[in-house]
Amino acid sequence: MKYIFLLLFFILAANCITAQVAGDSTVCDAGCIFTIEKTDAKTFYFIDNNTNANPENIQQQHFSPLSSFSERNKIPNKLVTKTIWLSFACNNSLDKNADVFFYPGYLFNSIALYKKNKQGNLDMVFNDASSGFIPIQLHAKELNIYFIKLKMFKLKYNRIRAVLINKDYLNEYKYNLDAPYNETNNGMKLVSGMLLLMVMFTLVNFIISRRAEFFYNFLYSVLMFFLIFLNAFLVRSSGWIGGFFSAWLDLLLLIAATLAYIQFVIIFLSTTIQNNWLNKFLRFEKITIVILMAVYTYLHFFTNTFNPQEILENVMKIFMLIAAIIYIIAALKEKNKLVNYLVAGTAIQIVFYILSFVILLIAGTQTNLFTSASFYFCIGIIASVVFYIMGLTYKTRQEFIEKINERQAMKLEMEKKEFEKQLEVINARQNERNRISADMHDDLGSGMTTIRLYSEIALNKMGENKIPEVEKISNSANDLLNKMNAIIWSMSSSNDTFSNMAAYIRSYTIGYCEDNNIVCEIELPKTIPDLVVSGEIRRNVFLVVKEALHNIVKHSGAGNVLLTLLEKDNKMVFTIHDNGKGIDLSKPRAFGNGLRNMKKRMEDLGIEFMIENKEGTLITMKYDLEKGFTPVEI
Repeated sequence: MKYIFLLLFFILAANCITAQVAGDSTVCDAGCIFTIEKTDAKTFYFIDNNTNANPENIQQQHFSPLSSFSERNKIPNKLVTKTIWLSFACNNSLDKNADVFFYPGYLFNSIALYKKNKQGNLDMVFNDASSGFIPIQLHAKELNIYFIKLKMFKLKYNRIRAVLINKDYLNEYKYNLDAPYNETNNGMKLVSGMLLLMVMFTLVNFIISRRAEFFYNFLYSVLMFFLIFLNAFLVRSSGWIGGFFSAWLDLLLLIAATLAYIQFVIIFLSTTIQNNWLNKFLRFEKITIVILMAVYTYLHFFTNTFNPQEILENVMKIFMLIAAIIYIIAALKEKNKLVNYLVAGTAIQIVFYILSFVILLIAGTQTNLFTSASFYFCIGIIASVVFYIMGLTYKTRQEFIEKINERQAMKLEMEKKEFEKQLEVINARQNERNRISADMHDDLGSGMTTIRLYSEIALNKMGENKIPEVEKISNSANDLLNKMNAIIWSMSSSNDTFSNMAAYIRSYTIGYCEDNNIVCEIELPKTIPDLVVSGEIRRNVFLVVKEALHNIVKHSGAGNVLLTLLEKDNKMVFTIHDNGKGIDLSKPRAFGNGLRNMKKRMEDLGIEFMIENKEGTLITMKYDLEKGFTPVEI
């Protein structure tokens, strides 16, 4: 009697559903479900095209068997925004409570479960789309009629299922739902891990350099990382979060990453300064993308249409593709190695985007990693980030080299200014010397010449009664005039040549030797090097020659003197050789300070000085031509 009563009760309850005939074959037995039971044949559906169905009137609507709904595996666009109602009867044949879950498919923005009460009205017993599964509990021998209100996300890939799952089998069922895609998911997780390493690299570089291009490259990498990472975990999820990600968040991340990349290009290539046309184009692209995404967001959240939203999404993607191609063409015209890194990254990304789109069109269920559109999409992102990082590294290296060159140039400029300053001082000194030498020649020279002339006239007038003091005045005036001429010669910059120095020393030596009855021979090279010799060097070399000739006349008793000047082993060699008795180097006091002064003068100028006995006295002076003749302060 008990079972007969339950059967009669179920028949009467099932007949309350309009347009349904609910016999035993239409009732789901929760007590007999040990794993899962597909209940498409026992579940009925109603599509609310007029949006006027509600819990008060839904029982009067016309329901049809779900198994007859041919589009349930891919809901068409025209039905995406419609509310779909499911209805089924479920009893518990056990003597204990039965706990099952109803799986309506994916992806749903809202799920509400209603149960028919004894008065024939509907009571809401569940309203949560977070997991995508609806818990149902039936007491022993209980029979209930349920209505489910479903609101789908605005997606192309929504599906409607009717599956009852034993509570203990729920986790395994979830795993089995995702199992066919494990290879693809694992591949994308691996790719996201690789991208995470690049994110850390760009972050460290930004922290170190504090440069804007590293920040935007880091931001681009982070956004792409989250896009890939969340795609691997959520895109096939049955819960609300997976639907929200697939319907809106993934596109937002892609648009935000694109904006970060555009800003990265603007800063990286300095388009504001370097390329005004490209700068305007990239800024136009940024503004356009922001406006299109704002319109898309409005259509998604605040309208009850799907086709305009889908068209706008395709327009955005096509626009970004065309903009990327225009950018590549414009950038290639620059023929800049720095630009080539970005062009290569963008071009590879476009190729993989197109490849993933083709796979999406022609492939069926994408369970294999290498036939997965998402995998190739991710590979394109990885390749682009690699090239962007290479470009940043190249730019950093070039800027480092430029800084070194700039510092070197600044150093050279400072050295140049310092040299010019020193040159100005030297020129000022030389001009002063020239002025002094000119004054000495004009004033003192004429005065000394007058003194010598008058003294000689006085001596001539005295005849044989010469006064010794007058003769001394004449000799002193003559000697002083010669010394003054030597000083004027050394101070005048017009004489700063090696040939002039050689000619002056030759002239002085010949005259000095003739005055002292010494035979003088001078050997000079046919071609005298065209070298610049400062007055300081000329003066000191002349004084050494003068001192040497004085010593020859005073101490050597020589009758011949040989002066030679030759170039040997890139050195200028100057020798003074007499045929006298030589010099006793063990008794240098006989020569006073003369030898020491001669040696010191040459050493201070960097000239090698030697004196030796060699069939008379031989004085040798050597100067390395590689050092150059430069002024030396003494």
